[in-house]
Amino acid sequence: MDHRKLQYSGLSFKTKGNINPMGMPYIYYASHPQDFNIFFDTIVDDIFKIQSHVVIWYLTEPFEEIDQKILLEDLKQMQLLVIPVTKRFLEEDNRARNVELNFALEHHIPVLPILQEVGLATLFSKKCGKMHCICKETYGKIIYEKIMSIFLSSTLLSEKMIEEIRAEFKVQCFLSYRKIDRKYVNQIMKVLHKNEIMWDVAIWYDDYLIPGENFDDFIKKEIEKSDIFVLLVTPNLTIAENYVMKIEYPLAIEQKKEIIPILVEETSYDTLKEKYENIPQTICLVDENKVFEILKSILENRNLLKNTNSSEHLYKIGLAYLYGIDVEIDYEKALNLITRAAKQKFPAAYKKLISMYKNGEGVEKNYQEVTFWQSQLIEYISKKGLNNGDYRVRFGEFYAVRDLGDTYFQIFQYEKALKAYKKSFEIINQMLDLWEGILDYRNHEEWECKSDIYLKIADAYMGLKNYEKARRYYIYSMEIDIQLDNNEEISSRATMRNLAMSMAKYGRFNLEMKETKQAKEAFLTAVRLLTQLIDGIGWGHPIHNDVVYLGSNSLDESIDIHMNLKFLYEDLAEIAILEINFDNLISSFYDAQKHAYWVYKNINDEYFSQELYAINVCIAYISEMCVKSEEWIKKGIAVKKMNEIYDLIHTVKYLCAQMHGKELLEALESSLQIYDIEELERSMELSKITIADIEKYAKTLWKDKRIDAENINNDKG
Repeated sequence: MDHRKLQYSGLSFKTKGNINPMGMPYIYYASHPQDFNIFFDTIVDDIFKIQSHVVIWYLTEPFEEIDQKILLEDLKQMQLLVIPVTKRFLEEDNRARNVELNFALEHHIPVLPILQEVGLATLFSKKCGKMHCICKETYGKIIYEKIMSIFLSSTLLSEKMIEEIRAEFKVQCFLSYRKIDRKYVNQIMKVLHKNEIMWDVAIWYDDYLIPGENFDDFIKKEIEKSDIFVLLVTPNLTIAENYVMKIEYPLAIEQKKEIIPILVEETSYDTLKEKYENIPQTICLVDENKVFEILKSILENRNLLKNTNSSEHLYKIGLAYLYGIDVEIDYEKALNLITRAAKQKFPAAYKKLISMYKNGEGVEKNYQEVTFWQSQLIEYISKKGLNNGDYRVRFGEFYAVRDLGDTYFQIFQYEKALKAYKKSFEIINQMLDLWEGILDYRNHEEWECKSDIYLKIADAYMGLKNYEKARRYYIYSMEIDIQLDNNEEISSRATMRNLAMSMAKYGRFNLEMKETKQAKEAFLTAVRLLTQLIDGIGWGHPIHNDVVYLGSNSLDESIDIHMNLKFLYEDLAEIAILEINFDNLISSFYDAQKHAYWVYKNINDEYFSQELYAINVCIAYISEMCVKSEEWIKKGIAVKKMNEIYDLIHTVKYLCAQMHGKELLEALESSLQIYDIEELERSMELSKITIADIEKYAKTLWKDKRIDAENINNDKG
């Protein structure tokens, strides 16, 4: 699609179906120059498939010809920076990484890095800092689109909300200027909005033109809707005939609009009067007080100063400044307004502040602020629930208190997390008291919440090293999940999976306590339940349109199940080591390899390729031990060898530490939390095992003909 190049800064834009972009959120596409033509259309199409109501801006002129200061001013108005990450983007100096990405991070503009080559996540973190990246090749189409959908919906506003925000503005201002003077637009907007009573003034200005649209008619409608007409004055207004002189200014005169000419460059007033009939005296932009007084006087005379301090109004105008809806993006004003709305107990404002401080949206990340506003939200919901007795409000209170506990747990404040979790437990118990403790299909959600909070209480006790209480609450959770799964009215795939997960958690607790018998029983039960979920799917089932039809499993659900089975078999391998049971050890590793290979086939992931490589090395290494087991046990060598394999198991577990399976789905639920890539390096350092060590083991085994390199990734092991 051929879009007009914007003359003022070398920026062009694209909208879906060439629709009018007025009022849409802004996304900026930044890439290495050589990557632009390779990835632009694909990424733009991916975004439009999920979020059609956006404008995607991109630079079309060579960077050395751009006024960088003007470009960066434009970038301040973007709500999201999207970057295709390639090896050359990371290794070569380029504008996108050196200038645009750094500017976005410095100004708290959300960034979405999209890896175009697998295996770049670690290098990206080292070069650009710890940010969550996504990669279609790694995740597969469904999960990639789900991640992008969650990210875009949390970063951009819906069309409905944009319309609600625009309806809150009390005054409409039409800003008229020559395209060549575009660099002054943001300066004028900031001056007009400097005084708080002017924050409700929406400013319309033409910074784009849609091909095929009758632009004269559109401009006429916008001037008709406006209350005031601000004219940006420079000598360019007086040069020959121009659109402002020929169309916009005469329309404003014809419709009797209040005209405010603001001088930003020295311009002869006499010359202006010759070109612009009845033009008022110009006001110098630097005389901000005079600009304010004249604007205020005009609005008062027209009875347009009707500021309202209602919480909803403050909140929505705050969103306007946060996202740049009919005003400039101004994070300070946004925070001021949304905070004031929250102090007036507006629940949406509480939630927005929690999100802003948690994700660093327009502000520095601050977990102290997150927990403060979570506490305020809980207090609000609690009072609302007590006042009207709404049962669903109590659910809202439960989740809000639980989320507060999760925040404390995330920052390792286990005592405070435990206190919040216990409060959640009290709330859900009070709700269940209404049912007199009876479990049936009408209250299964409450029972599932109770099981979930038992697990969280157990995790908090683990953090506090109170293992006896942790054990007690893991058992409580399992007991509820068993009841739910055994109830014919309630039992479902979800209850079976929940039971498997609580069994797995209890097994890992026992494994940490070195209680191998209980751990093994729990793991085997979890394996049995998850295996039942994939019965009938098969190992080589067809995938059509990214949906697994057999067994009613979606692809991402199937990946989750196979990943958890892989983890469980690795846990069973650890138990086999403790029992010095060679047969169980190789059997567990073989089963882990089958499930890892299933995932690898369906998402074509380089990390899983590495993991399969390591697992096969372990299988071959253990096979050698099986041959010599009797001799080695007599000589006491077996325990040492088992410890080496134990280290290898942990290396295998951390090879794919970046967003897979269960971790991936948990990350989706927690709004794309950033994973600590250093955890991989730290874990491998602690185990004193590296990829190089695995390579060494493999080469030795291949040399001895004990493992076939060509079959390293097949499902026969």
